[in-house]
Amino acid sequence: MCGHRLGHFSSEKQYLAKDIEMKTTTQESPVLITEKEAARLLGCCERSVWQLRKDGKLRCVKIGTAVRYARSELDRFIQEQMSQN
Repeated sequence: MCGHRLGHFSSEKQYLAKDIEMKTTTQESPVLITEKEAARLLGCCERSVWQLRKDGKLRCVKIGTAVRYARSELDRFIQEQMSQN
């Protein structure tokens, strides 16, 4: 990410958090998101999200063959990871 895009944010994480906050406040966010979107929000690849699901660390919702993740589940996972460190 280009440094000039960070503006007054001291880290890329703050920038991404603000970006996500702005997106959720300006438009209604979906309750369920795709694996691709979950990966983007977590800052990892889709394969990592799949592995977290397979390992039972990230719960999903299956609708037919589609796999979706609740935003609240991503929040829970992030909080759990933060408390372990």
